[in-house]
Amino acid sequence: MKFCSLIFLFFSLVLTGCTQKNLYNSIEGHHRHQCKMLPPPLDQECLEAPKKSYEDYLREREEILRDAQ
Repeated sequence: MKFCSLIFLFFSLVLTGCTQKNLYNSIEGHHRHQCKMLPPPLDQECLEAPKKSYEDYLREREEILRDAQ
């Protein structure tokens, strides 16, 4: 059953043309959902924690990859 779910997810992503930015935003949405499951006041602290924009994430990623070469 898990295997079928993974295949469905894979093809869903391929068919919708999922970009890295969409994936990043999806992960951020999941993080916010997880924050909301925490008890107060931890939920608010989690939601208010500083988050990187996708552009900042890309910049940092490119720097790390460049330095690793």
